[in-house]
Amino acid sequence: MHSMTPLQTATRLLSMVWLVAASGPILGAEPPLQYGAGPAQSSWRAFSAAHRCELVQEIPRYGRAVFSQASGGDFEFALHVLAPPSQPGTATLSVLPPAWRYDAAPRTVGNVDVRPGERPIRMSRGSAFDLYAQLERGLDARFEYEDWAVGKERVSVTLSTVHFRDALPEFLGCTQGLIQLGFTPMAERRVGFATDKAVLSAETAAEVAAMAALWHAQPLPTRIVVAGHADERGSADYNDALSRRRAEAVRAALVKQGVPERLIETRHYGFRWPLDPGSGEAAWSRNRRADIWLTDSAM
Repeated sequence: MHSMTPLQTATRLLSMVWLVAASGPILGAEPPLQYGAGPAQSSWRAFSAAHRCELVQEIPRYGRAVFSQASGGDFEFALHVLAPPSQPGTATLSVLPPAWRYDAAPRTVGNVDVRPGERPIRMSRGSAFDLYAQLERGLDARFEYEDWAVGKERVSVTLSTVHFRDALPEFLGCTQGLIQLGFTPMAERRVGFATDKAVLSAETAAEVAAMAALWHAQPLPTRIVVAGHADERGSADYNDALSRRRAEAVRAALVKQGVPERLIETRHYGFRWPLDPGSGEAAWSRNRRADIWLTDSAM
């Protein structure tokens, strides 16, 4: 038997490596569990509720992907799952072209925290808008993470871009009707009022004092926004005036707690922004209120 030359040995080794790679994944490197709606099943739908808008894709056997915005809230994204993970982790987010596109290559966008619970992946305004923009451009999005709920398997969840643009007019039309705050709340307190009254009780005065204490604890002076509200009973003009008086009562209480008046902005919404859209004393009690927000803007 003739001995092989170094070149022949190298060629034989390379051939063996290729055969192993071509035969499938190496033992122990199992492919991830795949979830996602195929092109034929993909559907995005817009939903409108009281002061809330959602853009939703159902993901078979997994759950659903939801872009959402509520009155006074920020735009956000979340995955709602049927089998919540029990331990925290990290997901890799990638964007990739659909099978019929050849003008774009897959790329990794970054990492996203995975939290235990029914919404393990949540993205706030900036990152949610980035994901939204990728889908609008015609790219799919994929999250991959280890899921303890299914036996510590690697899970891959793909959001399809198919029909995404079709649902946008209804979703955007809904969001245009929402009340926009124009800032990101750092902390929030809520105080209630009796019917037709704009006077703070001992309990609600304590809530205002707690917000003032939070303000004093900030390293830089920040703005506080107070929004007054009323229930549905009465005329629009009456409720606008009542909600204004409620906001002014809270501002006066904050000033007594040492917050400079120039750093307090008041707004009034009448009955246009109910917490509870129902009718009856329970709903009215929730809706006659003032919201107090510590904002993210330094003065």
